Amino acid sequence: MPAQPAPSPDPRGAGPVAEPFPRLHAPSVQEELVDAGRCRRPDGAVERYSVHRDPEGRHLVRVAVAPAEGEAPGAEGPWTDPVAGVLPAPSLWHLVLAPDGRPERMEARWSQDGSPVELALTFFPDEVLLWRRGAEPAAESLALPPGFRLLWPPVSGREACLTGLDTLLDAEGRGLLMVCALGCRPAARGGLRARPVKLGLSLAAPAAADPRDPSTAEPAAPPAGDPSGAVELTLSTPGWPPQRLSLDPAGRLSAWQVGEDAVTCRRPWLP
Repeated sequence: MPAQPAPSPDPRGAGPVAEPFPRLHAPSVQEELVDAGRCRRPDGAVERYSVHRDPEGRHLVRVAVAPAEGEAPGAEGPWTDPVAGVLPAPSLWHLVLAPDGRPERMEARWSQDGSPVELALTFFPDEVLLWRRGAEPAAESLALPPGFRLLWPPVSGREACLTGLDTLLDAEGRGLLMVCALGCRPAARGGLRARPVKLGLSLAAPAAADPRDPSTAEPAAPPAGDPSGAVELTLSTPGWPPQRLSLDPAGRLSAWQVGEDAVTCRRPWLP
């Protein structure tokens, strides 16, 4: 087992905080751990993540992406997410979300051809400012409509970004959501691209059951706003394959599926 890094000093001066894996910013002692684990991507790369909550109710998501150890079954090289591109591995990601899920700040870091690529994004109610080091242009701004959410490349933490989606659904289980979608690109093309995308939301139909096998029958998705059961939603927009996300009764992401067959991740995560 590799040696653990030394405890990092608390940035608020309250003492050291043990680091289970490298991150852009160590959690402070004021942060409460609400979720942590690992999930394997289709190509075998592993996201190691934690989600903390600070005293003001913000969520802080930290993700470290490790390269695949050998090829995952059926994998053919790095997996290209049709929305977010190829996630660099290794890479580090840090995200701060307001209590209602709105993004406030995001940072990412990785290396390409031995050169570091660092990105920092600051979100405002109607704009995002993006700064780059190791990629061009060095600075960029993008106008966004009020109320937007973030769809970032790591799968881990997406439920924290998309919390409360059921409140956007009408009586027929449909709605619209504007997101700031981030896609990974080579450093020569900016490293990370941000663009506004309008997504259609709908309650997902339950998976088809085999009539010959009663054990495959699944209950219908609960109505929007029902906090007692799991919720399955479909996100769709022209040019993207449909994406289906399942939230467990606690509101945590239990599965993320792109297209008909490609399951990106599913709980329980790796130990």
